Amino acid sequence: MKLKGTFEKLSLAKLGVIAAALTVVMLALRFYQLTALTDPATGFFTDHKNVTVLPFYVLAVGAVLCLLLLAWLAGGVGSGKTRERRDLPLGVASLVFAVPLAMAFISGAKEISANLAAYYRLKDAVEAMGGYISVLAPLLALLSAVAMLLNGISFLTGKFIIPKLKILLLCPALWAFFLTIEYFKITVSYVKVSQLMLTIFADAFLMIFLFEYARLISGIGILDAIHAFYGSGLAAAFLLLSAELPNLYFQLFAPEKLVIHCQLRTVNLAAALFVIAAMLYAARNGLPARTESPEEAA
Repeated sequence: MKLKGTFEKLSLAKLGVIAAALTVVMLALRFYQLTALTDPATGFFTDHKNVTVLPFYVLAVGAVLCLLLLAWLAGGVGSGKTRERRDLPLGVASLVFAVPLAMAFISGAKEISANLAAYYRLKDAVEAMGGYISVLAPLLALLSAVAMLLNGISFLTGKFIIPKLKILLLCPALWAFFLTIEYFKITVSYVKVSQLMLTIFADAFLMIFLFEYARLISGIGILDAIHAFYGSGLAAAFLLLSAELPNLYFQLFAPEKLVIHCQLRTVNLAAALFVIAAMLYAARNGLPARTESPEEAA
């Protein structure tokens, strides 16, 4: 029995409302836990029997599974084809996302330069930085920044350069992959450090969404994967906002509450903005499932 896309009454608008409600609940829970229940020096809960601990884990996993399932079942998500139209929110969000990506490249390049100057052999410098992943990540951050810059220009001007650059479009997803596996260098229990767990999940789903976005814009294989585009996007937005909005607040008003290994990541805030803008663009400009061309849709 085919279930994919069979719930016609479950629209994208309703999915957005559900995702927003889950995010609000998670944010309320996280603000309480990070303020009154978390040791910033370790990231562990100070009281593992607290009434909010179990609901956090249930919500963190359950909300993601719920959003993925609902996106899979939702009808009216379109064919995966989109009209190429100017879009100010997506153009601006792309440029905003490009800024911290460029800063990540600069920071990584400085670290590489410093290590190369401190060691005689390249092998020793690479080992000091944590392996070749730390060398490749800044390069991918640079290519990702260029991809987002061209993406922003495309949607701001209506001159669609970016769909032709299919390989470049994959760079943000590869960058997010390297970003995710970087966390596994940290010798700590990822499950017990709740903020780190959220961040890892957030970056993992961001990686999946960026891959699905590349397919959407380039038009490669998206016809059978538009449900994955929205599912991964809703999950990524939920996790990114849940992890980084509390960090933003504490960075501004109570830096001592920031959890070790989980400082504010502006790139993740920018990524959340981009994910939301991309989904809104696809929802506004997506062609119906049975439409073969923009002319037929009109």
